[in-house]
Amino acid sequence: RCQEIKLHNQPGKVVKDYLINIEGFKPEDAHLYATLSRGKYKKAIKLAGKEDFIENRNRVINFISDIQNKDNFEIYNSADELIKLNETDFPLFELILSFFRDILVMKRNGNNGIINFDFENLIAKATDNYTTEELFNLTKLINKYRDYYYRNIKKELLFPSLLLRIRNKKEL
Repeated sequence: RCQEIKLHNQPGKVVKDYLINIEGFKPEDAHLYATLSRGKYKKAIKLAGKEDFIENRNRVINFISDIQNKDNFEIYNSADELIKLNETDFPLFELILSFFRDILVMKRNGNNGIINFDFENLIAKATDNYTTEELFNLTKLINKYRDYYYRNIKKELLFPSLLLRIRNKKEL
């Protein structure tokens, strides 16, 4: 007979110590990957194993943080890049959700507990761009589009639509 055992995510410090002591990570890298993995050892190692993860993460967060200033042409071009990026097993939806979550956390608690701590300045600037209600609606919207993605909705329509709706937050 089998019994299901639920394993909980580990505290970030435990994952960070593991990455430093067992995997040989530098402390600053271990802190970043432990935070991004949200207490999952394998996920931290998987993210660190992607050679261009940090570069792609920086591009996505910088784009999303400035999406209010993007025109339709830039959004459609970026949507094509995001489609290609998401097909490489990049945690795109998770990253976008974490960015908006961080804005909400910063609006309520300051910088204590944000995931993307290395983008604290961008997150702080973005807090004035969104109301709490808009942030909740955006997270619902992004989750809905993530579900559409896994239901094999045409990606060439899905990503531009999502980005345009994020930009035009008044239409949520």
